[in-house]
Amino acid sequence: MREQRRRLEATLGVLAEVASTPARQDEPVIAIRSFGTGRLALAVAGTVDTGVVERLRTLLDERLVRELSAVELVVDLSEVRTCVPGLARLLARVRTGRLAEGCRVELCNPSEALAAGLDTASLTEAFTMYDAVRGRLPG
Repeated sequence: MREQRRRLEATLGVLAEVASTPARQDEPVIAIRSFGTGRLALAVAGTVDTGVVERLRTLLDERLVRELSAVELVVDLSEVRTCVPGLARLLARVRTGRLAEGCRVELCNPSEALAAGLDTASLTEAFTMYDAVRGRLPG
């Protein structure tokens, strides 16, 4: 129960951070927050193009970020306005690699823009999809 509360607080915290960051139109914003040893929440907002996918790939491959997310990685994408198909492919790669390392990967609040890409890539069955704000499984 305590871990769920910390996860929720971290997820809401990164969402608040991306929401409060001054942005021009759909400029992308990425925020991360630790919520315990080996547990990390990440949120993305705005338009996700190939450049943003590459920034995310680089960030998630960094040694420090991998250590901070060794046990659990929660990714909130509710504020993604539009995205390229490469985001779904990156998420699939991250999920596969992290699961092999013993890390739990969870997608929270996938936006409608991302949901279509996830369905196309058949990732909705692969991920634990959780609506952290409403506290229930989407659907």
